[in-house]
Amino acid sequence: IYIHSAGNIRLKPSKLAFYILLFLTFLNIPPTIYWITYILNPQLTPSYGTRSFKWLSEFDAMLLNICAPAYPLLILTTLYAWLSPSIGKFVRRHVRLSIKCNSALNFSVDRQQSNSIPTKRLSLTSILLLSIALPIIPYLPSINPSFKPVSVDIHYYRIWLEKMPATNPWSALDYAFYGWENGNRPLYLLLLYALTNLGIPKDTVLNFEALYIAPFFALSVYLLAKRLSEDHTYALLATLAGLLGFNMTVGMMAGFFAAWTALILFYACVALTPELEKRSLKSLGAYLTL
Repeated sequence: IYIHSAGNIRLKPSKLAFYILLFLTFLNIPPTIYWITYILNPQLTPSYGTRSFKWLSEFDAMLLNICAPAYPLLILTTLYAWLSPSIGKFVRRHVRLSIKCNSALNFSVDRQQSNSIPTKRLSLTSILLLSIALPIIPYLPSINPSFKPVSVDIHYYRIWLEKMPATNPWSALDYAFYGWENGNRPLYLLLLYALTNLGIPKDTVLNFEALYIAPFFALSVYLLAKRLSEDHTYALLATLAGLLGFNMTVGMMAGFFAAWTALILFYACVALTPELEKRSLKSLGAYLTL
């Protein structure tokens, strides 16, 4: 992102963001090694070497607590960024905002080779497989032999599903929108109801909720980032950040699956918005459906 102001002063925060992301990635490598080792051997006794990684995890959590209060402000800034040129013209300041993500980072690799069709398909397939594998880890027999629910909200979804009659879809629809707490998360509850009616065991549906959502979340993030940046590499990085971030870690434990589903629809709608300017009937139909 380049912000041009009086005096032709350029501000390029993209490289700063890249170096911060690189620093945080290296910061999480030691804890990641520890947790991978723990998955392979849950009976591992933390030695001095693994215990020394504890301060890195605490430092990473501290950074999250520092950045979290700024997230609403960043979201509002993103939503209303289009006002910046209008305000600049109104106060007679020459402010011009141009997004040039393709030239923000200077990679030494060949761009054409990295963006070839086989490479794109292989990298996207790898990320989708990662999105499927991550929700399974908490339910591995070596970690969770009794197959206990990991997420907090699974208990409530189980109660709601038991109160939805399986033989009468209209009664189930009425309960989803007007039953418990006057319709608490009705669309997501109907999604779980549909999966159970397909013959999938209820415990499997509830415990593996993230398994159904994560691939669609990865696709929606990829499509949105690809549409905004017009670059496959940046789209993959954004998808990895989404899968390895708040939704997969805290969301798995807290059960933020309904919010996760809402993000999927939101990202898909934002990705389709530019097509509406071209008056594409297919995009308009998909937009209205979402």
